[in-house]
Amino acid sequence: MGSSAPRAGGVEERTGDPANPRGKYLYHSTYYRNLDGIARKGLGPGNRASNFGGAYVGHSAGKTFVSLGGRAYHWANRLSEHAEYNGPEFDDLQERPELEDEWREQNTDWTVTTIRFKWDGMPPLFEDHEDPDDFYWTDDVRVAARDLEWMNPATGKWTKGLSSSAIGRIEGAIEKLLDASLREDPTGWGYDYSQATEPLVNVGD
Repeated sequence: MGSSAPRAGGVEERTGDPANPRGKYLYHSTYYRNLDGIARKGLGPGNRASNFGGAYVGHSAGKTFVSLGGRAYHWANRLSEHAEYNGPEFDDLQERPELEDEWREQNTDWTVTTIRFKWDGMPPLFEDHEDPDDFYWTDDVRVAARDLEWMNPATGKWTKGLSSSAIGRIEGAIEKLLDASLREDPTGWGYDYSQATEPLVNVGD
């Protein structure tokens, strides 16, 4: 059972029970544009806004959210849906070919990427109220980039160590998705952000 904790302005926020998914992988999805900061500082609470923005910011501020593998696709797909509605809009690239570089850059930034780490007791976790397989931490404890595994969004392969070179390889994989999208639909309107989440469909705990 969760409890309530006072927040500024007298609003109460439910807090979760302590969680102990020891020895299991915990997954975190974010947009490509956020990877550089994670590679430099590690995964942990920060000052950046929630991936979802809007009303969700009040719930997510000062927290880092992760989930067990069975929920990895759910959250990655939620982010891709958010990108579909809030991401960049462009004119027909067949009519405005000069926009292709900007189209590639912005769609890369909005493409969902997923990282994971095996939990060993740190940072201390709490269950999120949405699902018992969702967790968060609030302490300023970071998972070092060297301990994070990243998923190739084109192949689903996992590699340990999130570094600048790893981010370059992720960008290259996204470029392949963009190339394939343009071959199928030269207008540029057919790029589907959910392509990068499909390898997570069969991820288990």
